[in-house]
Amino acid sequence: MTAMSQLLLILSLIGPTSDERLIGPTLERSVRFIESVSCKSRSGKGKLEDVEIRVAIPADNSRQAISQLRFSPEPDSLIRDAHGNGFAVFRIKSIIPGESVEVGWSCQARLRAVEHVVEKDALKPLDEVPAPIRDVYLRQADRYGMDDPEVRRAAAALGRRADGALHLAFLINEHLRERLTYRNDGRWESADRVLRNGHGSCSEYNFAFIALARLNGLPARYVGATALRSDEDQYEDTIHHRWTEVYLPGYGWFPVDASRNDGEDGSPVNAWFGKTAARLLVLMKGDGGRDHPLGWGYVAAAEARRVHDARLVRKKRFLWTRTTAPVTSTRRGE
Repeated sequence: MTAMSQLLLILSLIGPTSDERLIGPTLERSVRFIESVSCKSRSGKGKLEDVEIRVAIPADNSRQAISQLRFSPEPDSLIRDAHGNGFAVFRIKSIIPGESVEVGWSCQARLRAVEHVVEKDALKPLDEVPAPIRDVYLRQADRYGMDDPEVRRAAAALGRRADGALHLAFLINEHLRERLTYRNDGRWESADRVLRNGHGSCSEYNFAFIALARLNGLPARYVGATALRSDEDQYEDTIHHRWTEVYLPGYGWFPVDASRNDGEDGSPVNAWFGKTAARLLVLMKGDGGRDHPLGWGYVAAAEARRVHDARLVRKKRFLWTRTTAPVTSTRRGE
């Protein structure tokens, strides 16, 4: 089956009208995030001073209903980034060797899967992307490697084959499925290295996707979330998940989860082209970089002034606890 015929099959299953609709049963869980920061010092004389921890806060929307949001301890401030994401900021004066500090939040989450229904005839050409979207989500950044000749050649080849923005997104998804194998080695390589390596984590699939999309004038951003991968009463997520959204002129933001679409975990190929699973609690959407509150992360970031041989050690985790009956289907993330 050709890439175009596969895309037409997906569109035929999606439906005839432009819409975003909730599907499947509601998933209800209590979710707690904990960021632990400690100080290590071989000499015992080191310490961390002016510690600042910034934590992403899940937003309430039609797909995920957030209630009873509580912080522990109370944050020193709440801030927003240029993409509208919220973050809690915690400041600690100092941490000495052997001491550990925990910050975080807890909430009740009611989650639903969402399916994006696109009417292909309603889509507009890429030159009609609104300027504010184009100015932000077509930019180069160090993780995207958009100046690399091989990345540029791959992007150009995909662009020549594409029949519009949605087809381009599908072609990029297929290119990454064919070129990459899922491997989470704890590294976040840039898109050019990921494509040369032939493997990547979900973050690295995302970096490559964004590079190939932006080089073709297709705005793209990432989505970061904590993922539930178990039907047990309690699950600890230390891996998390990231995927991509592209902006389709005439429709809006459309999700493509390329690392899950490869089907290597036994799930159907392209199950998450235009869909987002209920087992994902979204933390932020947008873009990263040196000036972003979380850098290239999407969960939390920490920094401190290191005195002597002090070393900052971090551990972040999400605890999902059952509050109602289980839902079916467990998916892999990163």
